[in-house]
Amino acid sequence: MALWSRRSSCGERASTGRSLGGRVFERQEYVGGTWNYTDHVEQDPLSVDPTRPIVYSSVYGSLRTNLPRECMGFTDFPFLIRPGKSRDPRRFPSHGEVLAYLQDFAKEFSIEEMIRFETAVERVSPAEVSDVDGTIGKWRIELTEKEEKVHREELYDAVVVCNGHYIEPSLANIPDCFMDKFWPEKEMHSHNYRIPEPFKDQVVVIIGSSSSAVDISRDDAGVAKEVHVASWSNASLPYF
Repeated sequence: MALWSRRSSCGERASTGRSLGGRVFERQEYVGGTWNYTDHVEQDPLSVDPTRPIVYSSVYGSLRTNLPRECMGFTDFPFLIRPGKSRDPRRFPSHGEVLAYLQDFAKEFSIEEMIRFETAVERVSPAEVSDVDGTIGKWRIELTEKEEKVHREELYDAVVVCNGHYIEPSLANIPDCFMDKFWPEKEMHSHNYRIPEPFKDQVVVIIGSSSSAVDISRDDAGVAKEVHVASWSNASLPYF
C-alpha cells in the first residue's frame, strides 16, 4: 500500500498508488463513504449496542453542506457545477451532489481500479521476520471479503488508515434515572435520523447545538408539536 505526500495532487497520488502497487480496502460496495445516503437505520436507536448491525451513513434526507463547494473540492479537480437533471447547482449543495462529485473524481482518476469493495480490514499488525524472509518493516493486513466470505492475510510496505469517525455516536451524559422520570419516551441519536415525518405532532428535544442539531430542528419544526434545543450555556465547552 502506497504512502503519499500531502503536497502531491490528487491525480499524482492516484497514479503513484497504482505504480507502487497501492490498494484501497473499502467496507461498502460503493465510493462515497458516509455520503452514500440510505433510508436504513440501525435497530438500536442510540447506536450503543456493540453487537448491532452497523449502518455506515449518518446522512439525513435534507442535509446540505455547511461549506461552499469551492472549499470542498480537491486542488486538481474543483467541485464545479455540472450539467444534468440530477445535479444540484447550489453553492451549498445537497448530500447527493457531494456523492456525485466523489464518484466523478473516482472516475476521472480511475481510482476504483485500486479499490477492493465490500472488504473489511479486521486487523493491522507488524509482520514477523519469519513471515517475510528476514525483511523487516512489513505490515500484515487481515481482511474479510463479504462476497466470497473468506478471511485472508496480505503483506504491505506501509499502511494509511482512513477510517470514518461518524460511526460511533457521541452521547450526552444524562443519568438514566433522570431520563426515566422526566423523559420516558423515545430516545435516538441523529445518526439514525432520516426524515421528520415520524415526529409529527410530537414534542421533540434535541440535545446539542452543532450543525446537525440546527438542521434537524428546522426539519422537525414543520411537523412536530414543539421543538426544543438544549445545549451547554458555555459556548467554549465542546458540543454534546
